[in-house]
Amino acid sequence: SSIFYIDKLISTDSSRSVYHLKSDVLNERGWFNSSYAILEKLIRTDSTDSIAIQKAGILARKIAYLRRLKEEEEEIPIPEIKPKKLIE
Repeated sequence: SSIFYIDKLISTDSSRSVYHLKSDVLNERGWFNSSYAILEKLIRTDSTDSIAIQKAGILARKIAYLRRLKEEEEEIPIPEIKPKKLIE
């Protein structure tokens, strides 16, 4: 898995670009919360990292959108379909 090799790379080279790479890979896989957590960590260590701030904003909107879709899906009532003819 690419995450395994990126983690090995982080153990030897913990530069910001490697963390950005890991965040991008997680984002591509659909693991938005994990990707967002990495970006938050980068922003906490350097609040001027405009790339991390931009990516975090995009991910926050994705997460909010997917959460809203899930909530709307749960609210939709399932219609009960009754047969038109009496079946004996």
